[in-house]
Amino acid sequence: MEDIQPISAAEQASFCVELMKRLNIERKQDYLCDITLVSKDNREFKAHRNVLSAASPFFCRLLKSDMKENREGIIRFEEISGSIMEDVLEFIYTGTVAVTQENSKELIAAGNYLIIPGLKTASGRFLEREMSHINCISTFYLAEKYDCDELITNSRRFIHENIVSVAKLDEFLHLEAKEIEKWISSDDITVKEEADIFKIILDWVNHRKG
Repeated sequence: MEDIQPISAAEQASFCVELMKRLNIERKQDYLCDITLVSKDNREFKAHRNVLSAASPFFCRLLKSDMKENREGIIRFEEISGSIMEDVLEFIYTGTVAVTQENSKELIAAGNYLIIPGLKTASGRFLEREMSHINCISTFYLAEKYDCDELITNSRRFIHENIVSVAKLDEFLHLEAKEIEKWISSDDITVKEEADIFKIILDWVNHRKG
């Protein structure tokens, strides 16, 4: 009997990549697709149930249920636009996605809703690379809202290290008192002297009065 030679990990990975590329082509050609996704702007996207189920616990539960969407083969999304749905499907089928300033927040929201952690991580890493004094506050609270642990950690660190300059921005000055207290009471903030913290508090109080 002829021995079956095992293939290497690299060969296995290459095979899987090529397989998903072919499935993605078939998706775009509506070949053997058995489910339709409808975005909030009424664009329709064909897909394969087994691929969606394997990629997302959200789809897995839905497609194993007796819900109307499963029986009819149509799943409607009131929260996800057509452009984002196309990005989501591209990620599910290929593991890659083109993240931009325009779609990053929506991709994180979609990844959270559909329970696709890899999509959230990929989008979060883009936001991390783009992080600045101007957007670090909004980035942190976006990450907190959608439980992006890696982005929470890195945006928090950025704010701590740049608290004096960040505290001058409107986004910081508009925070509620409990949030201000949380930031300035952290042992990890970087300030030259205690007077810096006092000035942050004074500026925030004056902004609230004005």
